[in-house]
Amino acid sequence: MNTLRLNLPTVLTLSRILLVPVFIFFVYQHQIAGALIFGIASITDYLDGYFARHSGEITKLGIILDPLADKFLVVSALIVLVDMERLPAWIAIVIIVREFLVTGLRAVALSKNVIIPAEIGGKMKTFTQIIAILCLILMGSIFDKMAIVFAVIASFLFYATYLIQQRYKRLARKITAISLSIIAFGVISALFSPRIDSLYDAGFILISVALMLSIISGAQYTISFWRKI
Repeated sequence: MNTLRLNLPTVLTLSRILLVPVFIFFVYQHQIAGALIFGIASITDYLDGYFARHSGEITKLGIILDPLADKFLVVSALIVLVDMERLPAWIAIVIIVREFLVTGLRAVALSKNVIIPAEIGGKMKTFTQIIAILCLILMGSIFDKMAIVFAVIASFLFYATYLIQQRYKRLARKITAISLSIIAFGVISALFSPRIDSLYDAGFILISVALMLSIISGAQYTISFWRKI
């Protein structure tokens, strides 16, 4: 395993970090542009892992930077949404605390040459979180009129992609079914909600699901940490 050599996966990870200030600038100027930049940055999270695994170019630098880049992007988005009064501060605080807790444990494990793989719950949390953030960013935009379709299709695609990649397909299918059921219930509720901002409804429901998955996956990671250290 190379230590500090730059390769394509690492460059993609660095690009995600560099996109954070760009996202923060544009999201206040034009929400659709901000959502697009956030979406592109989120896709690099999938691409860097994909190229690293398939090319065998996994480096210690990449292992360290990848979770940090994720945290920079997500934490920035959550703070922006709180500032824009689209997300309650307490939800952002709980998710951010969980992110830094897991990052700290991962750093300690790495210092002992122990790599703790991400749990399925953590992956599901990430996907749900991305969709929720996009919904909350785009509320009030032209996409608000197609909120339900957007939320359902985006959720299905993210979960289906993850499902195909997993070795434990049966367990993944069960978690996917449960998650999609929760999302479907929330979307149906949003349809009958008297609120006009349907993207807000979908986003709030999804971020609530992400909050629950954050707590569960954080507990799973902590247990795995203590078992392996």
